[in-house]
Amino acid sequence: MENIFVGIDISLSFTAAIKANNQFQVKEFKNDLTGCRELLEWLKKEEKNEYYFCMEATGRYSLLLATFLYDQGHYVSVVNPVQIKYFMKSQLTRNKTDAVDAKMIAQFSELLTPISWQPEPVEVTQLRALINRLDIIEKLILQEKNRFRRSATPGCNQFDSEGVGAFNRTNQSIKERDQSPCRRAHFSERKNCLVKNHSWIGRENGSKDNSFYRRYKAIYPSQTNYRLCGIESPTEAIR
Repeated sequence: MENIFVGIDISLSFTAAIKANNQFQVKEFKNDLTGCRELLEWLKKEEKNEYYFCMEATGRYSLLLATFLYDQGHYVSVVNPVQIKYFMKSQLTRNKTDAVDAKMIAQFSELLTPISWQPEPVEVTQLRALINRLDIIEKLILQEKNRFRRSATPGCNQFDSEGVGAFNRTNQSIKERDQSPCRRAHFSERKNCLVKNHSWIGRENGSKDNSFYRRYKAIYPSQTNYRLCGIESPTEAIR
């Protein structure tokens, strides 16, 4: 059994490259479940081998394929695109096409064998989506309120007010889902692990000074990341 490294350049579609018999084989697939299945069917044409998949972290574009391959029991690595960028520079690669990128990712994986990836817990994925949606809704509410203040058209204020009210109701609904008991239990456990591993978080006598805030903000730079750890704000961690 031979170890085969599969490099994948991924966006709206994805291009996979494997090296067999000292030659690269490259093929493009749709970035959907059908394309994911076709990738595995394509690889089955080779002899029984152990496959190592590697791709760049491209957010929602890479999540579907990475999760699919992980669920199928394959070794999957999702790496920082900057790593691939500088690896390509070290190899003096000047041409940049999907096929070339996929080949370079395969070589990167073969030489460095990056660590395996595993999906986030469902609670984290759901909360991340809820928080992103909440941020969008809050921006829309602010925009509508600003339009409402500037509106001088008679008879339109009622509709402006109704629009803001609808956004506020959606906003409240998302916050209520965010506070569901099972989700809060999951993140309470995660926060306890965080406190245990970082003694300066959660201290009863912790000082609420700027040095603490800077250290905490360096690790969790956004409100989204505070809440993913079950912490609403930096000050909650030192209560």
